Amino acid sequence: MKASDHLWRLVHFLDKAESRFFRLFAQLQKGRKQYEHLYEAVSKVKNLDKYDESLIREQLDREGKLPARSFAVTKMYLFDNILKALRLLEEDKTVENRVRKLYHEASVLLSRGLINKSFSCVREAKQLAEKYECFSVLADLLSLEIYHNFVYLKPSGDPLAELEALYREKQTVLEKMALDAEANWLRDQAYILYRTWNTQPGESREARIRELRNHPFLKEPGKPRTFRSELFFHHAWALIYYIENKNKRLALYHSDRTLEIWDKYPAFKKEYPRLYKVNLFANLGTRHSFNNYLGFEDTLNEARKLESRTISEKTSDFQDTAHYHLLFLINACRFEEARQLVAELEEKIKDYSRRKYPLRKDKMITLYHNTAVLFFLAEEYDEVLRWAQKLRKISGKKSMARLDIQYFAYILKLLVHFEKGEADKLDHIEPYVKKKLKTNEMLSGFDASVLSHIRKLNKSYIAEEDRKIYEGLLAEIEASEKKHTKIRGRAEIKLWVESKLQRKKIADLLREQFEAAMAEARALSHSNDKAPSA
Repeated sequence: MKASDHLWRLVHFLDKAESRFFRLFAQLQKGRKQYEHLYEAVSKVKNLDKYDESLIREQLDREGKLPARSFAVTKMYLFDNILKALRLLEEDKTVENRVRKLYHEASVLLSRGLINKSFSCVREAKQLAEKYECFSVLADLLSLEIYHNFVYLKPSGDPLAELEALYREKQTVLEKMALDAEANWLRDQAYILYRTWNTQPGESREARIRELRNHPFLKEPGKPRTFRSELFFHHAWALIYYIENKNKRLALYHSDRTLEIWDKYPAFKKEYPRLYKVNLFANLGTRHSFNNYLGFEDTLNEARKLESRTISEKTSDFQDTAHYHLLFLINACRFEEARQLVAELEEKIKDYSRRKYPLRKDKMITLYHNTAVLFFLAEEYDEVLRWAQKLRKISGKKSMARLDIQYFAYILKLLVHFEKGEADKLDHIEPYVKKKLKTNEMLSGFDASVLSHIRKLNKSYIAEEDRKIYEGLLAEIEASEKKHTKIRGRAEIKLWVESKLQRKKIADLLREQFEAAMAEARALSHSNDKAPSA
């Protein structure tokens, strides 16, 4: 992103309410300001690709609205005033902002000698901070209260006991804040291990997961408990059990517990919708990973109902919702609905791209991959190639985002060429793909096995020999499943191989798997709610 783009993005990422508020904010000063002319000029450039600051500078100078020599200063002034307007607009939108505002008001009042009014603000702020566990600002509020009691010491009563009580209260708050930080760090470690599990050396990753498992907090959560420490405790364990791939019941149990904790704190759902959505999407991810789609649509609809407060949140929520909706429709074999969704998503992505909304590349790559998989399972091979090409285009030549998907796309295209009977293309492309993966250190044992078997199949013309090749590949896939929690594309290739051996359509096999998985999920839901044994 160029530095000259920052102002354009700030202006165009304002929603209607924010834009209207900024205009009202600007009108608080009399007369037409130069920065307003600049704001209007930037607003009129709807496409970032056509945004050229030098042209705007020349135009405003020519029209007598903003001298060219003042352009740089006015640009900075406009940027700062938009930020000021946004701070004013958002100061009451979140509980942290409301508490922090009361803290600043209490500090100002105390410095002016308005003691009683100052502590009226402190009491109100403390009630909110305690209710919503805003420990950082609560510690600041207690420091302010301690300062007041110390400076305005009252000889009557027991001032030492009052001050001692405040210090004990502050110490408790600091302990809770430390507990939250520790729990957050453990959850983050688990998440990093989850995202990098198949790219880390075996001994190193095993040692790190053991170390995490044996952490005192994860063995027995500390006291006092807090909302976030409970939440992160169960989220961390859900990730650990998922990584180990040994006890899916415990992974699902802890993932479900995160949502139960939100139900225990209904006020937090309203105040922290972003964090709640993160846990809803994490639960969907866990359920998808273990083929447990019971209540999946209800959870997805719950996420949809939550407000997206900013352009960035709106974009992220769109991508996450699209991701899980498409995954569900694919695995439920609702292919027609999935095709309709893909068409809608294409239009939405075009609109967001035109507006330069911050679409995350890794999520776009994943979405395009899942769309290609949809058409592979539906045996619509030309569409697979189209989406594989779109994936390659959006990835770019040097992108490091989702390399596992980028390289699996090459293998998926080989399967398509095989299905289309394009033996000559396979002879040419297969060695290239193998060399490319090997050169970039992305050729896993699984990938090498798939490429080897595709090469054998391409040379085979006897049905019985074909069957032996498919059986050999299936055996290696099943062996891989015992060693590795997840490998990109393994499930799709396994379905493809099984369809050949059973002489069934891939979609029919997938439908059978979905129905069996749903039956297992229903049986699991009827078991008691106690944590399963590890």
